[in-house]
Amino acid sequence: MKTSMLTFILTENCNFKCSYCYQNHTERNLETLEIKKCLDFFFPRLERECHFNFYGGEPLLRFQQIEEIVSWIKTRNKKSKNEISFGISTNGSLINDKVLKFLNSHQFTVLLSFDGLAQDQGRTKESLAPTIRVLKKLQDLKNINLQVNSVFSPRTIGLLADSIRFIQDLGVKNHDFSLAFNEEWDSKALRIYKNQLRMLRKDLIDRYWGTHEIPLSSYRKHTGWGIFSCAAGKDRFVLGPDTKLWGCHLFANHFQDQETGREFNRYCFGTLDDFIRNHGKIYEPTRKNHSILSQEQFFTDRKDCVFCPYLKDCQICPVAAANFGSINGKIPSWLCESQRIIIDEKRIFWKETENNSLSREKTDLMM
Repeated sequence: MKTSMLTFILTENCNFKCSYCYQNHTERNLETLEIKKCLDFFFPRLERECHFNFYGGEPLLRFQQIEEIVSWIKTRNKKSKNEISFGISTNGSLINDKVLKFLNSHQFTVLLSFDGLAQDQGRTKESLAPTIRVLKKLQDLKNINLQVNSVFSPRTIGLLADSIRFIQDLGVKNHDFSLAFNEEWDSKALRIYKNQLRMLRKDLIDRYWGTHEIPLSSYRKHTGWGIFSCAAGKDRFVLGPDTKLWGCHLFANHFQDQETGREFNRYCFGTLDDFIRNHGKIYEPTRKNHSILSQEQFFTDRKDCVFCPYLKDCQICPVAAANFGSINGKIPSWLCESQRIIIDEKRIFWKETENNSLSREKTDLMM
């Protein structure tokens, strides 16, 4: 058992009340003693390159704890000499000069949740301008790897194209978006989604030819993807405030405060103490349960995914789908359709981009 990523859900509390959030927010926090106990166990089992991630709720509510843990990890790593890195997922509202200095000095990857022009509708009202100011400060610091993720719901989907343009005009180089899972997308919302992607396409093509960059990471060409298979627990673990150990934060959120049931027992690695004592018996069977969660095993109301022509390009996480109320492995029809829409759109984008490339090459030869 080798681990390349450890994520700590420091708190279930959050200072934002995003309309599309699937988490159940509580005042429960992960104790520093449990984090150090987790690190003591996993440090001898870390890969040469390993990443430590801080998650929530809003993890910056526990900033002093982050400072302490980062210092402890770096001190411990003087003996191990691993190549370590740090990351945090945040709404950005608690980032001040002290936090900025800390994130920069420790070369953090910062995943900023920011919805662009949809910010004030889906997240806390009047948070658009302050988040823009924070984003610009993060961009000014050379040691911070800034990534931005935007979430759109059926209520805000009509702002997708303009929001992505807006964020990219701010100079963001690594950006992506996702759809809210806490409500069903009807045919009208999916039509708007399709039209928004069509509107966005020309802008993405123009940006590509102007800069040879694709800021929207989901539109980049990826190699080695193949058929989606859940990697939770394979080389990564997540410790929640209840000291339960999971393979991914989505499992921790989905099964929050559930202690019984077949699904819970299949995917939970147990409490941290149980795992430390019995990992030899717990790890392999639980990991195998995760490995079964591969795209060809999923299904919708209409058919099994293994027969779908979109299979190799589809990247639906079954646990994310289960947060909508489905069971693990069953993909809601609207989610299936949303994947078809973006897969088709990306194919058109690359076809037009490559056709433009050929046209330009011919023009250059003729000149």
